[in-house]
Amino acid sequence: MAPLVTEAAARNIPLAVRVCDSAADTAVVGILMLACCFDQPTVSIALTGSCLSSPYMVEAVQKGLDAAYRPEGKRIQYITSNLPAVGGALLDAYHLAQIKVSDNIPTMLQCELNRYTT
Repeated sequence: MAPLVTEAAARNIPLAVRVCDSAADTAVVGILMLACCFDQPTVSIALTGSCLSSPYMVEAVQKGLDAAYRPEGKRIQYITSNLPAVGGALLDAYHLAQIKVSDNIPTMLQCELNRYTT
């Protein structure tokens, strides 16, 4: 359902715009709250899932983060990811387990995960 709503928002359908803008505002609040937990001055984020990774939502979240930016605050860096959220979770698990991940692992994970999408 999310792709239908974000596509409608991109076509400027008022209800879809309100729903998506509200969701983007919520995402911005969550991102800013989590960013405070990191010591680094720059925190990288990737928006995943069919809703947040849609062009409309990426733009809305970036606009919200830009509006909330303060020079003394965290710098939020948006990065793109070809992996779905579960792939990112797997890479994080490898990292936490201190398992070396070669450069081709994300591509291999993407291929394997594509086999199981519904």
